[in-house]
Amino acid sequence: MTLLRSSAVWFACALLVTTASFSVQARAEIEPAPVEVVRISSFDLNDPDRDRFGELVFVGGLVLRSSNSRFGALSGFRMQPGDDFYAISDTGYWFHGRLQRDEKGRPDALKDGRLAPILDKDGRRFPDKWSIDAESLSFTTQAAYISTEMDVRILRFPLGEHDLLTQRSERLQPDFSGYELQRKFGIEALATVSGQTAKSDSLLMLAEGTEDANGNLVVFLMKGDKTHQLAVRRRNGFYITDAEFAGPGELLILERSYTLARGPQARIRRIAIDGDLQDGVVLDGDVIFEAGRSQQIDNMEGISVFTGPHGKTRIGLVSDNNHWPLQRTLYLEFELMD
Repeated sequence: MTLLRSSAVWFACALLVTTASFSVQARAEIEPAPVEVVRISSFDLNDPDRDRFGELVFVGGLVLRSSNSRFGALSGFRMQPGDDFYAISDTGYWFHGRLQRDEKGRPDALKDGRLAPILDKDGRRFPDKWSIDAESLSFTTQAAYISTEMDVRILRFPLGEHDLLTQRSERLQPDFSGYELQRKFGIEALATVSGQTAKSDSLLMLAEGTEDANGNLVVFLMKGDKTHQLAVRRRNGFYITDAEFAGPGELLILERSYTLARGPQARIRRIAIDGDLQDGVVLDGDVIFEAGRSQQIDNMEGISVFTGPHGKTRIGLVSDNNHWPLQRTLYLEFELMD
């Protein structure tokens, strides 16, 4: 999401720039998006030698820039085998590149960058930001899924012989009855449910800030043509921005907060899920990572969990710069401690 209600000054300006950038006429084909990087060797601004933050160890990071003006506003991403980097922007674009590493396995560059507009069912780009405010990306073995926030729905893109960046979307419409998600905080995070078969295409869909009657954040689970309603316990005024499973029954949720007094904050909660997810279940878990203005963060929106070069679980985070000069597009990488 581009605009956090509790940060009118910081995000209102960003929204104006983001909306203006969307109006630029885009070609309906893949175009190059070469990425230049500035390497981040220290995550903590006050203690450069510090590398442990909660249960995460900082590996390295990159500030990402491109001569292609459409690059940026990254709101969700997933790392794929071979360090293939797939991302979406809330201005309606796919981005694909390949992460390169140095001899120690740290992120070093992002090569072969490509951009393409997200396509509708007829192979055309969506007409405006309202119709393709893409916020989260998730994969099963058969398809990629995108959630959109303003016109709330899920888009499915089959995986196969064709380039994902040229695939047409199939619109799915889960049952969100009872919640006016379009007028509040819509579906900001998608996570493919761990342990499900490839044919199930079960998706956990988490609203950024829409609350249920008990003040918990609304969550939906889509299993085939049925939608279940769950919740995540809200803590300390943070909003959900993305989520992914780190293993069977282990969900990681990326959250953010912004106030003028404290600036941007980011944290990760780990939620253990025992048994099947059913209607009425309230998910909750401990904070395993948090960072603020003393660390190298920005508007952190995307999380991806993957196996690193030494077989360890790694977590990548990306930020949405809102196409605003005072914000950065960051890629940050951590190792999850055993």
